[in-house]
Amino acid sequence: MMQFNYRVDNVHTEQLIGFLTLGVLYSLEKELISIDDAEGFIFMPSVVQVLKEAKLPEEIINIVASGCELDDIADIVPDRLMESIKELIARVAVVIKKGKKVGRLVNKDLSIIES
Repeated sequence: MMQFNYRVDNVHTEQLIGFLTLGVLYSLEKELISIDDAEGFIFMPSVVQVLKEAKLPEEIINIVASGCELDDIADIVPDRLMESIKELIARVAVVIKKGKKVGRLVNKDLSIIES
């Protein structure tokens, strides 16, 4: 099996998670992916735990934790699902906008691992 690894220094993790979260939420809003797909990429309690361990800001942790609840919203109050997704998009956009701008200075490592 081949793995694609994209690693960044912890100082850039908040923006990377913000970009990933925004992309997943936008894809949900446009019905390009399912909630199950979104959970597979980011909206899982185990991801929330890792973000806490990485000591990321509470707001990004709370956004990801709220994303974990989208399946419940879809089941209990489906009329609120799109509104909830849009609220999360707005919240993550604020996080990204407030984040430190690094331009090309992102210290990253891209690799492919064959196992």
